[in-house]
Formats: sequence, structure tokens, C-alpha cells
Amino acid sequence: MYLWILFVALTIISVLLGIKQHKIFVSNEWSMSDWRGVTSAISGILAAFLLTICIVYTIQVPGQINNFNAQSEYVETYIPKNDVENAALTNKKIELNDWLYNVKYWNAHFGNWQFYPNSVQNMEPIN
Repeated sequence: MYLWILFVALTIISVLLGIKQHKIFVSNEWSMSDWRGVTSAISGILAAFLLTICIVYTIQVPGQINNFNAQSEYVETYIPKNDVENAALTNKKIELNDWLYNVKYWNAHFGNWQFYPNSVQNMEPIN
């Protein structure tokens, strides 16, 4: 949550700096010939980049959590028929647990400064 606030604040600041530096409300011309035009362009690019990060992570994180839940349910209920399937299943368990431990680390150490909800701390690793 705090990361959202930080990104939105930085986006607003960069847009306001771009408006102030370029004086968009005073002149209707766009000129890259002076430093004000360059700082306006950089501010616009920074604002677009920050908003893109917010949107992508907001969409991506719930999908990752749902993916873990669905795959862990499948892996826990599947009974391997031979050694090859058992090895593949063990590999998948390691991969899913690695993702979960990384997410729990980020959540525990960075709290609300990242996009993962606190509910990931309650998720159980696959046995």
C-alpha cells in the first residue's frame, strides 16, 4: 500500500514539475530547444513509467498467488505413477515453495512497501 502512495506521489510530482518547467498553461508551443523542454519530457516519461509499474504489479500479484494456490492443490493431491513423475512433482514442489519463501521474505522485511498482501504470510508451503 505504501508503495502505491509513493508511486502516485512521485508521478504527481513529476507531472507538476513538467508543467511548471515547461509552462504548458502559459504557452502552447512544445520546444525541446531549452532545458525546460527536456525536463518536461523526462517528467512525462517518468510519470508513465511509474504508472505502468503500478498497474502491472497490481494485475500480476493476485495472478501469482492464485497460480500458487491452484498448483499447490494439484501437486498435493496428485499421486505419481513412476519415478519420473515423482521427480517432476518434487521439482515443482521446490519451485513453488521457493516462490512462496521469497514472497514471505519480501513481505516480512518490507511490509507495506511492496505489492504482496499480508495474507501471504498465512500461506503454507507444500509438503
